Amino acid sequence: MKFEGDVKVKHDNKYKMTFVAIPYKSIQIKTSYLVIGVHTQHKLSQFRANARAALMLTDVASWSVSPYIITMPTFKISGNMDMKSILKNSGIREVFQSSRSNLHGIRNEQLYVSNIDHKAYIEVNENGTEAAAATSVGIFSRSNQGPTVLKVDEPFFFAVYNGLSKVFTFMGKVGDPTAK
Repeated sequence: MKFEGDVKVKHDNKYKMTFVAIPYKSIQIKTSYLVIGVHTQHKLSQFRANARAALMLTDVASWSVSPYIITMPTFKISGNMDMKSILKNSGIREVFQSSRSNLHGIRNEQLYVSNIDHKAYIEVNENGTEAAAATSVGIFSRSNQGPTVLKVDEPFFFAVYNGLSKVFTFMGKVGDPTAK
């Protein structure tokens, strides 16, 4: 994949990194960019942590503009994560315990979370970026033998909400849930 043109650039001396923000061609998305971070002095594990820190409090709009010729591979990444174990390891445990969970705001019975699974996908190629993410939460009732069943077999709306930034990061609708 090759890009020629003006990009936004940020050199971070503290973390010894350079970031370039490649603008998307769409007129409808004037302030969206594919941000690429490059380094020469870090192991990949350290680079990821440093890149996150360097970008956390930055505004891409304030970066300088420079002409670049960028060549890079196209890529497709997908993955699944068991969020239950991650949350339990970070101290969130009661919601997973049938005797201690407090989800009375959902239903007036003893509910608990049995599992939380997250799937994500991103593909970057010459045509742009396609990304999707979904999280499913299994909620059981201690008073019932099994979970409440919700069969989604008609068109539905979905949204992914980022509680940290208080922003919906993905929204959409599925017109035919039986289609692959």
